[in-house]
Amino acid sequence: NNGEGDTEPAFDFVYIPAPLPGITVTPTNNLMTSQSGGTASFTVKLDLVPTANVTINLSSSDTSQGTLDKSTLTFTTNNWNAPQVVIITGQHDTVPYGSVPYTIVLAPAVSADARYNGLDPDDVSAANINDLAPGIAVNSTSFTTTDLGGTATFTVSLTKPPTANVVVPLASSNTNAG
Repeated sequence: NNGEGDTEPAFDFVYIPAPLPGITVTPTNNLMTSQSGGTASFTVKLDLVPTANVTINLSSSDTSQGTLDKSTLTFTTNNWNAPQVVIITGQHDTVPYGSVPYTIVLAPAVSADARYNGLDPDDVSAANINDLAPGIAVNSTSFTTTDLGGTATFTVSLTKPPTANVVVPLASSNTNAG
């Protein structure tokens, strides 16, 4: 047979894209600090080994609410996938009650590695609670459950030691849903 009329392909090719660079920040929301100096933390790591150092500058959107233990993270070809911990410390402010939201801003990465240079990691949202006055703190105000019995959790705590027992009534706005 001279191959005339053959319609079967001789080769199949599958395109497998190369891994993409990325910056993983965990967690990016619901962090809580307190006016008495309570801390919260998050981690940052690279998703792919860089060809040159990658530097990310950090800042607080409101240093009267939360300050950082470092202002710069540097990732190298040796430590790129080791999560670097950033600690946020709550600050005493003049707001008498409640919590005040603020953001930890992660600036776009700076690197001689063009794949990482300018890559902008997620910012981190936080709240500084007033634990200097009596109150109730809830660590999450939004969560999702499923129809198949999925659960979500949150914690409720007092911001100061009570002088007597405290009862916090809980109720669902829709008992058919959760």
